[in-house]
Amino acid sequence: MDLLKYKHIIWDWNGTLLDDVNLCLEVINTLLVKRKLSMLTLEYYREIFSFPIIDYYEKLGFDFAQESFESIGTEFITDYEKKRNQCSLMSDAHKTLLHIAQLGLSQSILSASKQNYLEKAIGEYSLDATFFEINGLNNHYASSKIDIGIDFVTRNKFDPSTILLIGDTTHDADVAASIGADCCLISNGHQSHQRLVDYGVPVIDSLSVLCQQDFIMQNNSLKINLRETYDKYALERESSVMQDWKHEERARFLSALQKEHKHKLLEIGAGTGRDSKFFQDQGFEVTCIDLSPAMIDLCSQKGLKALVMDMTKIDLPDHSFDAVYSMNSLLHLTKDEFSEVLLRINSLLRPNGIFYLGMYGGYDFAGVWEKDSYTPKRFFSFFTDEQLKEETSKVFETVSFNRVVFESENPNHFQSVMLRKRC
Repeated sequence: MDLLKYKHIIWDWNGTLLDDVNLCLEVINTLLVKRKLSMLTLEYYREIFSFPIIDYYEKLGFDFAQESFESIGTEFITDYEKKRNQCSLMSDAHKTLLHIAQLGLSQSILSASKQNYLEKAIGEYSLDATFFEINGLNNHYASSKIDIGIDFVTRNKFDPSTILLIGDTTHDADVAASIGADCCLISNGHQSHQRLVDYGVPVIDSLSVLCQQDFIMQNNSLKINLRETYDKYALERESSVMQDWKHEERARFLSALQKEHKHKLLEIGAGTGRDSKFFQDQGFEVTCIDLSPAMIDLCSQKGLKALVMDMTKIDLPDHSFDAVYSMNSLLHLTKDEFSEVLLRINSLLRPNGIFYLGMYGGYDFAGVWEKDSYTPKRFFSFFTDEQLKEETSKVFETVSFNRVVFESENPNHFQSVMLRKRC
């Protein structure tokens, strides 16, 4: 599915992101047994479950002449909430939410759950910061989401054609149609695969399907934009003045290279070639790579061995460098790519080789930087200090880890890491 055609994703909660089907079956069966009604199998539950919930309860045999729908609904939700901590998120939920965030799409929740219960649940799964808005009902009787869906789109002035609603029931398809959005339904929720297919909307078997084709499309799109941006600003960056702290970082790595008598150096994400030229002038044999042809042209003009190359596909011999240097380049990788590139750098290094990694970070983020002054806006991944230490230590021995803190209001800082290939 091509998620790149959308700007916003509306998620259903129960049965879509939260795996609560078995709990709902357990609770409804408790209510049925108490009233001497027939219990449901999982298969029959997924065939009969529907909205509004009052109609579903009538099909189950509840007698509203004997007790009100409201009292039965309250009994259900009370028992459900007591046991909700038994539920986990769908196995691919975290990965899929992160993937969509990395595409630069905003996300929200639209649920038939009561608002305060919904907010509490999402907070307990540490997902509240993921969503642009969290929208539920003002009661726990799960009637319809259509009105709050229309209000959400109208209030935020969304173009409905740029919205995809992802849910697990035919009611979600009805909501999408009412607001003019596209819809995709997941078949491991509260209704069976065949019921969803018969409704005539796209159906997927798991959330991971949303990542598969798009992972390739996303990376291609991000890299195309990144190349275009750095080609566009190459001459501007060539004439920019290098900050003092960057001189100090470079000099510190030079000292380590000289102390250990290193000779052959690879720079990943060389940009204009300023650092590679500095190291070459100090007597090192330097190879530099960059995704941007315009940047590589500037490197070549400086007399450097320069290659246009994607750092996720470094086509150079293993064990061919004494050292690798990369300043503010690996932060353009997705977090999955980051781990893979660390392994590739390790294979490029000779025994006892050293790797300088410098990048902005200090907090957890992955996505297109909306405040970027460059166009097209660039993709960035930032790590907290602890996250970066954990990732790099999986592959390398840590020689040093330093922070360069800026006095501006910029929320991140610079992470300076010296790493060594393990023997």
